[in-house]
Amino acid sequence: MNVKLIYPNRIESWDTRADGSATTSHAQLVIANGTSLQLWSCLWRDEFDSDGNPVEGAQDIEESGYPREIAHLGNHCARDLFEFCGALHFESGLLRLDVDGEALYEYVPDEGFEG
Repeated sequence: MNVKLIYPNRIESWDTRADGSATTSHAQLVIANGTSLQLWSCLWRDEFDSDGNPVEGAQDIEESGYPREIAHLGNHCARDLFEFCGALHFESGLLRLDVDGEALYEYVPDEGFEG
């Protein structure tokens, strides 16, 4: 999973681990305690011998990461990702949140507002 936080003055990109040995991977982008946006991943892969061949009958190897905070709210508590993004725009100027190359949230200025 690739997540991009796009601000007026910077772009932050966060990636979970992915390599050719992975047979199954799991990633989560989650709001924790209403104030923390966290990215977590887990990888299950087969055991390989020195020639790179899968070892028959071997247990899958699990590599589980720890949640990594990638954004934090100081003055708001959000119930969901979209509310979190709106609050992060208000607090830090977030313009867009991309997940795997698709915009999940994008700030659109109110065309009728002047000031």
